[in-house]
Amino acid sequence: MRSEGPQFELWGRDYCADPNNHLFGHVDQILDATGGVVLIRCPLCQTIYQPAYDGTDRFVRLTANQAENVLPVRLWRVVPGDA
Repeated sequence: MRSEGPQFELWGRDYCADPNNHLFGHVDQILDATGGVVLIRCPLCQTIYQPAYDGTDRFVRLTANQAENVLPVRLWRVVPGDA
C-alpha cells in the first residue's frame, strides 16, 4: 500500500514507499560508529534515504554522492532488511 502526500513523494519502488517498511527491519539500516541510524536503503532497489530530523516521519532521497557526504561508505555498518 503506497502512501500519498509530500512526505512519501520521493520514495522509489512501492516496497520502500510503504510506510510499514520504514525502519522496522524491512529496509537496510546504515549505522554510524555509535550505532545510530544515519541512512536507510531499500534492499530491493538500493535507493538511499536520510531521515529528516525535524520531528516528522519524512525521509529525503539521496544520490550516492549525497549519501557519501553524509556518512562515507567506508564507515557504514549495515543492518540488512528482511525484504
